[in-house]
Amino acid sequence: MQKFFDKFPAKVFLQSSGDPEKDLQDFENQFNSKIPQRLRDILVEGAGAIVFDKKVSFKPLESTGWEGPLGTIALSTIFGPYNNDFGLLSNKLTYADRLSNSVTPFAELGGGNLLCYEEQTGRILFWDHEAPPGERNLFLVAENFSEFEATLKVEDDQPPSGNLGVVKVELKF
Repeated sequence: MQKFFDKFPAKVFLQSSGDPEKDLQDFENQFNSKIPQRLRDILVEGAGAIVFDKKVSFKPLESTGWEGPLGTIALSTIFGPYNNDFGLLSNKLTYADRLSNSVTPFAELGGGNLLCYEEQTGRILFWDHEAPPGERNLFLVAENFSEFEATLKVEDDQPPSGNLGVVKVELKF
């Protein structure tokens, strides 16, 4: 299998000199959960939070209302295995009062939205941080992490061609 960082050029930051495998095992033990194996492999390979060098996006299975003109959503950061601002543990604790115990955030999408994995099924979910209490806030992205990874695409810097719906905007103050 091609290495993740060969397909998706990225920078790894907030690395630790510790053992990422041990940190992931400690995380799983603390929350009695299982990190999807492919995600675990990527986190061990990177050993820190992952920020992409180019725009990497995915197309969710369910519409979230946050898709761009091409029906995709940009992936900003994959949280690292360590307990820091961009680590799995820190983000699991930060969002504990807003997310079900059965989901774990593993990536940030920008603007406050998150990607999570559902611990029992391994499904990948989009969490809409702006959804009012009592309204639906989780949307299916992929049935598992491998399927999610298969949808990831590096986008070029060129805007899409064709009419995107906006012809002209005039602002007069």
